[in-house]
This record gives sequence, structure tokens and C-alpha cells, in this order.
Amino acid sequence: MSSPSPSLSDLQIVSGKAPADEMTISIVQGTELSPVDRKAWTEMQEGNPDLKNPFFRLDFIEALARVRPTVKIAILKRGFTPIAYWPYQENTPGIATPVGEKIGCMHGVICRKGAEIDGGALARLCGLNAWRFDHLLGSQGIFTPYYYDQQESPYMDLSEGFEAYCAERKAKGHSNRVLSELGRKCRRMEREIGPLRFELASRDPANLELLVKWKKRQMKETGRRDLFIQSPWVLPLVENTIKMENIAFSGLMSVLYLKEEPIAIHYGFRSFDYLHGIFFAFNREYSRYSPGMALVLQLVKQAHGCGINRIDMGKGDERYKQMWKSDATPISVGAFESRLWPTVMGRPLYKAKRAVSRSWIGEPIKRVVAQLQRVSDA
Repeated sequence: MSSPSPSLSDLQIVSGKAPADEMTISIVQGTELSPVDRKAWTEMQEGNPDLKNPFFRLDFIEALARVRPTVKIAILKRGFTPIAYWPYQENTPGIATPVGEKIGCMHGVICRKGAEIDGGALARLCGLNAWRFDHLLGSQGIFTPYYYDQQESPYMDLSEGFEAYCAERKAKGHSNRVLSELGRKCRRMEREIGPLRFELASRDPANLELLVKWKKRQMKETGRRDLFIQSPWVLPLVENTIKMENIAFSGLMSVLYLKEEPIAIHYGFRSFDYLHGIFFAFNREYSRYSPGMALVLQLVKQAHGCGINRIDMGKGDERYKQMWKSDATPISVGAFESRLWPTVMGRPLYKAKRAVSRSWIGEPIKRVVAQLQRVSDA
């Protein structure tokens, strides 16, 4: 059973108080915004504190659209005045995903703070039957009727520097013992092997090649699909964004060296003082020294001095994220579906799947999947 066909009157811009018949919507490819719309997007994004994440930069959308032609942007206007922009990917006609899919760790509608938009009507007006999201910005509430769950994206607040970060953690009841232990491991590495060196921004192709190699091995060992095979556009996106020299948006690859040999590498997107981590990996030969966490420690220590005040780690309750976090951004998981059956069953099915994955049976299932993945990739 399908929902009724939408009309422009379905679209509610409550904060604007405008008659519905003045509203228009148009859809363009991800690289085809006019200069006027580019300017309006930037003003909305920079003027809304909820949209500081690099994933909301138009630069990211355009960089992605160059390697993913399925990226589209819906433009909402009242008369000639832009009201909102909604980027999405339509890989299958009528079925949309957030931009960036597997690495798109934050998404939403680009609009002024306080604008209220009917997300379901917006999706239908774009000709979509479904839009599934898993990192939707919780503060917007645009797709609230379609939420399955509300979760968090942990971040580190480094706006006052490393010492203040540690003091704030302690004041909130978090122990800094793990940070001290990591410091001891770093000193032990230097005593036993040689000097450590941290490089905040590397553009060395050899380092990127190492990162991909280590990450592919990690995904295979944990039973996850190879991101670089499943989504072949990811590597070109990373390669292109690392070359960008734009403080408003660029890729950032940070490297920890031991005796000038890379032992851990982190990649993320940076926008001004905001860094969002995408993935990191390390040389397993040095596992006893926790090289991945040692890299994060160096990044956290040096971030404020390099102009980075916030590091977002993305959704998840992994132990290391809980260990490092100062606070968390609310995000939502769910799906807009025009058909009745997925709408009714989506939430309970998601809850059941999540409950199983977090129960005692979840780990055995993951180990079986990992074994099957190793066999299939052999």
C-alpha cells in the first residue's frame, strides 16, 4: 500500500510562515549548484552551529559527486529565496541512501537552525519510495516519525588544549589512567626500538597505500566486507581529498612513525577546527605497544596547537570511543518508507537485530561470519 502522491502543500516550513503555493523544489546533480545556491548553502551551513561537521560542507558533497554520479541535491525555495538543501544518493531509482553511504558518518538537511521541515513529504517530492539513514543529525528532528533508534556519535573536545581535556574528563569521573599507560608504552617503544615522530598531515602516497593494506587485512580478520572492493569509489575520494589544500574542507592523513617507519595511520575529514575520523589502522607487528591508540594520543595532544578543537569519532559504543570521548552528538537511525509493510515492520526488526548483535550470541555469530568471509575471499 502506497502513500498518496505528495504536493507542494505537503511541505511544511513552519519557521517561514509562508503560503505553501510559494514553495518550489528542484533537483540537481551533486556538482551542479549555481553560484547563488553555493553561496546560500555555505551561509546556512556556517551560520548553523549544528552543521559544523565536515560532512555538511558543500566541498565534501562535490568531491563525492565527482566519484559518485548518483549524488543529488534537492533545493527548496520560497520564491527566489533558498530555504534548504538536501543531499542524498539515488543508486537505485526511487531508493536513496545518505551521501557517502558506508563512510558518510553524519547527514541531514542544510537549513537555518530552527527550520521545521516535513521529511517524509520532502522525500516523496523527490520521487523517493525509501530513504534509509543511520547517522542522521538528531537535533534537526526532520525525519522524527521514521526513527528506529537514537544513538550517539562520541567526540573529543580539545578547544582548551590537552591538559584541559584531561582535567574535564577527570571532573566527569573518567579515569586518565589509560592515557598515562599509553604514555608509558610510547616511552617504552622509544627505549626499546627508537624515536617516535608524529606527522599531522601527510600526503605521501606510500602512506596511503599502507593504510589501505592494513585496513583491508583488518576488515578480513573481523569478517567485514572489504570497503574498498564493495565501494570502489572510496579510494578515489580519499586520494582526491588528501590533495585538497582548503582549510574549509580537506582530507587529513596523520601518521605515527617509529624510527621513520610508519606504524599507525589515521584518515579523516577536516573543516576548520573540526576533524571527523573515518578510519585508522596500524602495523600488527607492534601490537604490544598499542600503536593505534598511541597515534590517537599524539593527535589529541597536538590537535589544539594545530587548530583542531574537536575530533568526532563517529557512531558506536566501542571501548576506545568511550575511553576518549568528552561528550556525544545525538544521532538517529531509521528509514522513510512509502510502503506500509516496511514502515510497520522496520523498527521492530531493527530492534531485534540490534538486540541479538549485543547479546551473548552476537560474538559467536560474528566469528562464524568472519570465517565464512575468509573462505569466500581466499
